[in-house]
Amino acid sequence: MSRIKYHNSDFFERIEQLRKHLDIPMYLFAKKTGVSQSFMSELKAGRSGPSFKLMVGLFENISNLNIYWLLFGEGEMFLSAGSGDSGNNGGLLELQTLFKEVANRPQIEQEAIANVLRGILQLIKK
Repeated sequence: MSRIKYHNSDFFERIEQLRKHLDIPMYLFAKKTGVSQSFMSELKAGRSGPSFKLMVGLFENISNLNIYWLLFGEGEMFLSAGSGDSGNNGGLLELQTLFKEVANRPQIEQEAIANVLRGILQLIKK
């Protein structure tokens, strides 16, 4: 099966911004988020898109990371502490919880959900 090039290099740029903000080298960032260095290279080259494993690793290990910033580049990198469920943050926290739940599903289900989300993101971009 051939690989489809994932054309959103902006996502990796935000990963780089986050890594630099945390002041850690890429190999430690990959380890901290539970993915391999080779996966990060694939992501950087555009041969892979964001995985559920990466997303879950990010949200389990980096407090208050704003999923909306990570996916769309809008808003602040981190949700303000004590923001609770007010405003849009409640929806963001719910989405982060959903990523964790999906991570516990079988791989084939994760891939199907990821494909649906990619399709939705493409529609949003139009």
